[in-house]
Amino acid sequence: MTQQSTNHILMTAPQAFCNNPQTLATNAFQQTVESLPPEGVQAMAYAEFCALRERLIAHGVVVTTLKGQEHTPDDVFCNNWVSIHKNAVFTYPLLAQNRQEERREDVLKLFGNKPQHDLSF
Repeated sequence: MTQQSTNHILMTAPQAFCNNPQTLATNAFQQTVESLPPEGVQAMAYAEFCALRERLIAHGVVVTTLKGQEHTPDDVFCNNWVSIHKNAVFTYPLLAQNRQEERREDVLKLFGNKPQHDLSF
């Protein structure tokens, strides 16, 4: 069995993290935090992101950090639309329109000449 490990990861900083009305019906993990206003949810998400990023860096992991987009509340989950492998980059389809907008050409350009495979169907 081949082991997989990395010392370099891609993370997207939350800019507008909140419940996504376009995915609420199809995402069992999405929960409403009714006791917090949207800016409170965003602040918590950003604090958690920063703490995780700093912990990874402290343990020697190289972190490439992207700035999230204001109109894509789920873009912190970049692993849903892209995976980077030794010899290729794969992109995946997303159901909701604002999730599809997470797929960014500027991000794909970071990976240079690796063959890109779009697994949309």
